[in-house]
Parts: sequence; C-alpha cells; structure tokens
Amino acid sequence: MNRFAPSWSLVLIVAMAGFITGTLLSPGPHRVNSWWRQHVGGADTRESIDATDVFARVAPSVAFVANGRLERDAVTSLLKRANWAVTDDLVVSVSHDLQTQWSKGTRPLRLPTPAGTPPLNLTEAEVEDLFAWQSGSGFVFDTDGHVVTNWHVVQGAYRLQVRLSDLRDWNAMVVGVDEDKDLAVLKIDAPSSVLRPIPTARSSDLRVGERIYSIGNPYGLSSTLTEGIVSALGRTIHSQNGRVIQGVIQTDATIHPGNSGGPLLDASGCLIGVTTAVLSNTSQGLGISFAIPADTVQRIVPNLLKFGVPTRAGIGVRVVTERTDLFDGVMIGHVLPGTVAEKAGLRQSYNAKTRRYEMTGDLIVGIDDQPVRVYDDIYRILDMKAPGEVVQLHLKRDGQDLTLPIELQLIAPTLVSADELLEPRD
Repeated sequence: MNRFAPSWSLVLIVAMAGFITGTLLSPGPHRVNSWWRQHVGGADTRESIDATDVFARVAPSVAFVANGRLERDAVTSLLKRANWAVTDDLVVSVSHDLQTQWSKGTRPLRLPTPAGTPPLNLTEAEVEDLFAWQSGSGFVFDTDGHVVTNWHVVQGAYRLQVRLSDLRDWNAMVVGVDEDKDLAVLKIDAPSSVLRPIPTARSSDLRVGERIYSIGNPYGLSSTLTEGIVSALGRTIHSQNGRVIQGVIQTDATIHPGNSGGPLLDASGCLIGVTTAVLSNTSQGLGISFAIPADTVQRIVPNLLKFGVPTRAGIGVRVVTERTDLFDGVMIGHVLPGTVAEKAGLRQSYNAKTRRYEMTGDLIVGIDDQPVRVYDDIYRILDMKAPGEVVQLHLKRDGQDLTLPIELQLIAPTLVSADELLEPRD
C-alpha cells in the first residue's frame, strides 16, 4: 500500500475541522465576534451581512454635502469689472450684502450701487463664479429632512446643498451646530419618500476587532465604500475649536478628505459613528481614522433639533476662563437665576454694585473624585454626565474646603474672560 495515500477517516476528520474553523473564522456573515458573544460573552442580537448588502442597504441614506463659500478674489474681480474703486472694506461689505440677499432668498442677486443709480443684477453665471465649493459627507437622520454631518464640513458656508442618492440637489439650512463635538444638523425640504434614515446601534457595545464599513464622498467621489476594523475604543481627540471629544472610535478603514461627516457602520449596516478626522502618513500610505461615537450623536442631535444650540449637563453658572496665576481652580463668575447653583447657594465673583469681578466667588476645585484646575476639566467631567445625575462639587470658599451635592440640569455652558476680573464691566 502506498504510504502517502491518505486514510479516508483522516480526510474526514480534517475536512470537518476545516469546516468548523472556516465557519468560525470566515470574514463573511459568520463572525468570530458574534460566536464569542453568543457562547462566552453574551448573545449579539445584531444581524451580520456582507459588504455588498451593507452598501445596498445604507448607500441611499448617505448624502453628498456641498459647502459654497464666497471667494474674496472673485468678489474683488466682480467689483473691478463694474469699475468700482476696490478696497478691503468694500469687499467685506459687498460680500456681507450678497450673503444677506442669498439667505433671504432674493433673486436675482443685486450688486449694491451708489444712491440714485439702479442696482446691478447679477447673472446666474456671475453668481456661480463667486463661489468656491468644497464637499463632504452626511447621512439622513430622520424622515423630516434632517441630515447630520460634521461642523467643519459646513463651517463658513454661504451656500449649502445636499445631494441624495437619487442625484437631486436640495438647498440646505443649518438647524444647529455643536462645535465642541464637530457635529451639525442640516434641514432639506425633500419629501419623506426619498428620505431613508440609518438605523443606529449602541456604540458602547462595540468591541475592538469588529468589522466596520464607511460610506462617503472622498475627493468628491460619491458613494464610496471602504471597510476595516475597530482598531481601538475610547480615544480622545480635539475638535477644530480645541475642545476635547471623548470616547472616539479609531479604525483602519481608509478615509480621505470628503469622507468627513459620513456614517461609520457595523457589520449589520447600523450607524456606530460619524467619520470626523484622519491621521495619515502619506509617504507610507498609512492612515488612522476617527469617528464620533453614535451614542454621542444620539445625545447631541436631539438637543440641536429642539434648542438649535448645544446643551450640556451642568450646574447653571458662568465660569471664569482659566488664569492659574490668579487662582488654583475655576472661579464662578455668575450664578444664573433659577438654577440648581442658585438653590445650592453658590457664590459668584461678579459684584453687581461695583460692576466688577472680585476674588470672593467660589472656586471649583473638584467634581466627584476628579480634580479641577481649568475649564476644560469641568467640560471633560460633565460631558459624560446626564441631567438629573448628582455630583459632589468640591469648592474653596473663603479659604475653606466645602463639598456640596449638586443635581445636574440641562444648560448651555458659557464663559467669562478672566481679564474681566481686573477691569470694570459695563
């Protein structure tokens, strides 16, 4: 007998082992993660589908967001063609006037002219020449026409347009933005029949190693799908205004300019994050991408829809911006009337009689078990809290330590410049 001839029993055993291994380790619908959760860490109720099904399911919900900015050089050229004596102040004034006309729906746009002369109407071609367009991504949030994207995608926009999967363009208006979280909500007047919101999953349920997908418009190439894995969780990045964004998802999915504001999806096609930033090494073709977690989106967006401005869990004070050379902690500038801070008897540093900020206000030096030295410490701690939660507020008052229990409420945080401590305020 040929000693290299396989034993049929051995072949059968190997085949069965291969089938089991392939079933568990296949990158397709049967994921290791789902199997592990079901048999070891608890059942995963999310459906897992392949990339083609994810794209087919979600692509109709992804939006192409175009941001039109008035170009200073284009306005200057327009004024020179009209034989105006161009100055910097004139360019700014005319740009503002044209923006006001556009926002009010005035058509055609008119170039303001000296008194006693008829206004100069601009042709559609002249208007288009005034704008430089940049693109990003977004996604349909609900059937009322709300589209979510990044704040930096719409920042400084004079005109906003949203293109849906049916290739129709819709003029968009900004409902609200949260610069600290790099999120914005837009509104378009599209019929509900073409609006397909993306179902949302809990980003807190994510595990490192899960397969994820991103759909967006890199470099203006609409509806581009890339895939990767969750590389890390709980990252911290900074918004473009410098504020901290916590709990960020890190992924190795390929992200490029134009993907910003697009959805990050789990293997079932549910929203788990909003693509917001990328660290790249172009010389090696490597990239590390970040997304704002869906749990943050679900907390921020409803408040933007309701109030139009970002809200936070807070205590109802205006605090003085950091000046560690003046004090060690964050001084309360104003105690807002009708707030939990007023009910708790917190002291403010503003003296209404002298109209000056004085060094007599309470210093916030800690919240729960975390120290506070600058405003960002308060922001970081309260950012993870919800209205109704009770925190222990640690204060310095007249040189003495004091701790008060405070029930957080829904507020819009505001700041006072520390320099106002030294100068009269009108």
